[in-house]
Amino acid sequence: ARNEQQGARLLQAIGSLESDLLTHGARAFVFASGDKDRGGAVVATPHAIEEAMSRLEDVASRLGERYGIREDVDALQSQWRAQAAAAAGQSPAQSADANSALIERLNRIAAAVAVGSGIASDSHQTTRTLLEIGSELTPTALTQVDGMRRFAVDAASKSYLGGDDQMGIAIYRSRVLSRLEQIKAGLTMLPPGVRAPLQADFDSASSLVARFGGVVDSQVINASSLKINAGALYDTGIPTSHALQKLAADSLDAAASALAARASAAATHRDLTALLALGALAAALALARLVRLSLSRPLTSAIRVFEH
Repeated sequence: ARNEQQGARLLQAIGSLESDLLTHGARAFVFASGDKDRGGAVVATPHAIEEAMSRLEDVASRLGERYGIREDVDALQSQWRAQAAAAAGQSPAQSADANSALIERLNRIAAAVAVGSGIASDSHQTTRTLLEIGSELTPTALTQVDGMRRFAVDAASKSYLGGDDQMGIAIYRSRVLSRLEQIKAGLTMLPPGVRAPLQADFDSASSLVARFGGVVDSQVINASSLKINAGALYDTGIPTSHALQKLAADSLDAAASALAARASAAATHRDLTALLALGALAAALALARLVRLSLSRPLTSAIRVFEH
């Protein structure tokens, strides 16, 4: 459980960084698509990413060698800095590709941590489910929502719904809904006390995904003419992203708490076992002494009789 606890701390740092990278990527894409009013937000986001990078670096400096991710984290930092320096002059496609490359590298790091810490093969259903929801299913859903929004924003920026945009929206929407179904199924496996707050997070996220999908349908897919601008369409998806980020963070927090409780229970069990072992040893020594006394007394009496 201790190894998994350390892995969970790394996954929490990775999840925080992934959320910030996706936020920055979406803003940069809107900016590259022509909404120059987003310039201030694009410039501001890197500060949050640098802070999240520092948190990941801090944990990885202590645990990175154990999970074989030390070099990957260093490469991620270099990749991010190169992307941040080039963001202002990128086209929408270049911006999207660069951000996707960062997320892919981060996902590889997360997978290495999950395997190396034993999280991927955890035999306890509650912690395994929480970690799967927090580190895999929800982050994937968040990425798919981002992809759906990117195609919708691209159409809005052109005031034209192309075939690629329509197909992209449909594919990513389908993937989002598939992940939500998996999360829903996972929640049913959790104890009621653990499930309740996460169910509330999930219900909120599901509702917001449906609402954002409705905006995309009415303003992009089924609109006779695209009148919504790219920035406004981007803004409608922000609450959805925040809700999914909350579900992922709360799931990982619950997993960390469950792992800590398991570690504490294991320590208590070890202490009790040691105490019982000491008690058994003391009882054995006492019994041995009693046996010696029992045997020595008749022998002493016999010797006295003989001497007499």
